[in-house]
Amino acid sequence: MNALFWDDWTWFNHQTGKLLKANYTGSGNAPWRTWIEIYVFQSSLPVFRIVSLIGYFAVGYFLFHILKRSKLFNAHQLVAITLLFLVIPVNSARISIANNKYGVDLFFFFLAWYLYETKSHKLAKVFAFVFFFMSYSTLPFPTFTLLPILYHVMLKSPKNTREYIREFANTIPLMLLPICYLALRQIYWPPMGGLVDMYTPQVSGIARSLIFVLICSIPLALLLASAKFRGIVKPNLLVAAGCFSVSIAAVPYMVGGRLVDISDWLIAFVPNFSDWDSRNQLTLPLGIALIVVGSMKMEKVEKLRWNTYPVLTTVFAVCVVLNLTFAQEHFLDSRKQVAVVEAMASNPDLKSVRAIYVDDQAIRFNSRGRLIRSYEWEGMLDKALGTKSIRVSYLQYPNCKEFKPDAIVHISSPNGRLESTLRGKVVIDLSVEKIDPCNN
Repeated sequence: MNALFWDDWTWFNHQTGKLLKANYTGSGNAPWRTWIEIYVFQSSLPVFRIVSLIGYFAVGYFLFHILKRSKLFNAHQLVAITLLFLVIPVNSARISIANNKYGVDLFFFFLAWYLYETKSHKLAKVFAFVFFFMSYSTLPFPTFTLLPILYHVMLKSPKNTREYIREFANTIPLMLLPICYLALRQIYWPPMGGLVDMYTPQVSGIARSLIFVLICSIPLALLLASAKFRGIVKPNLLVAAGCFSVSIAAVPYMVGGRLVDISDWLIAFVPNFSDWDSRNQLTLPLGIALIVVGSMKMEKVEKLRWNTYPVLTTVFAVCVVLNLTFAQEHFLDSRKQVAVVEAMASNPDLKSVRAIYVDDQAIRFNSRGRLIRSYEWEGMLDKALGTKSIRVSYLQYPNCKEFKPDAIVHISSPNGRLESTLRGKVVIDLSVEKIDPCNN
């Protein structure tokens, strides 16, 4: 519950346990993120975890009632899409507190969509726009707004071009909302420093994303064309909508140079092999769920049971197993950190060093095959010793102009992953070897 991962170590003061306000400046995040995380959540790690857990499942409730508005889905499909949407394992990076805003903004977006589509009261519409606007603090949601717009128009069932124009005209305020947010961000809370690249479109990324959207739009185009030309085979509507949803979800990341290769898409499903890249797939589950369910014939009227649709049950089971596997990895990672901090605190040799190499021989406990960054080791030392004076680098041939190590910290463990999981504890052996490779 209190574990820190990845960039979390730079966001917290390890002596007070409070979030550092300075980290929000120039991050490109909207100002209300600071207010929510520091003043509403009170920098409390348990609150972050509970909010994340509740928020991600609440999104499933919103999605179910949004899709329920359409006659395109039968009861079985609604249940299947919602369940798959909840368990598709493409965002295990949400375990990091630094990524908590992804879950909060996902909640805001689908709450806004739910209010916009299911409530007719004017106050509900106002709140819908407010929550849409607040969700745009996370990268994909300004473009992902295209889905609520198209879905809203589709529900009106326009009969001709004039009706289509009228319905799209009614959504103009929602079309303008992302543009207003992006303009305000550039004026009042623009990203600075190394974060500028994350928000700056690349020419090759724009070209790649446009090609990807065009390809993924082919099923929808064929679906529309089949209404006029009988010779065209009518594609599955859910599959077509899912492909389009996946493309819109991926565009913001592809524009920035992410999700380039097929491995970037599949790595989130591979145990022990993702690091924190799965955060780039935050909005993909909806499209994937539509494609999977659309690929199956779910027209049976009998009660939905686990053996009614064996392929769907298998897919669902695989997703659950992967989620449990990733949860085990994060659990072992957190237990390793606790053991390392305890070992550091009890080792007197660390009190006399100023720069160290880390020889981590217990990487089997690192979640998703991640590399523990140098600032994470420094954060653990700070937490263990109450000092920020020790610099850390990984074991390598020394470059004495930039880094002069005076010790190597060897970290190992005698136990395996299964034993450590069953015991709920990772045993760490830590030793300090004094060195002086830069002595002239």
